Amino acid sequence: MKAIHELIPPDRVQINGAWFQVVRTTSTWYHADRRELEMAIELAKVGDPRLFPRHRLTYVRERPGDLAFFSFDERSQAFRKQRLDAISW
Repeated sequence: MKAIHELIPPDRVQINGAWFQVVRTTSTWYHADRRELEMAIELAKVGDPRLFPRHRLTYVRERPGDLAFFSFDERSQAFRKQRLDAISW
C-alpha cells in the first residue's frame, strides 16, 4: 500500500464507502512557525460526469495521519468539512 503522499492520478481512494479518483496533488499552505507543509489531494467521485475535482482530502505532510475530508457545497460555493469515518487506497 502506498503512503498518502505517494498518491497520484489516476489512483483511487475509498472514503466512507464511496470511490474517488485522484485528480491532482498540491501543496496548499506552509506553516513557517511549525515548519509544516499542508497538502491537498483533489478528488473526483467515480461515476460523476463532472470531471473537475469537487472533493478534497487534506493532510499535513509531517503528520500523514492527520486527515480531513471536504466536499464542495453548491449553495455556499465553498468547501465544507465532512465526517471521515473510513478511508483506504
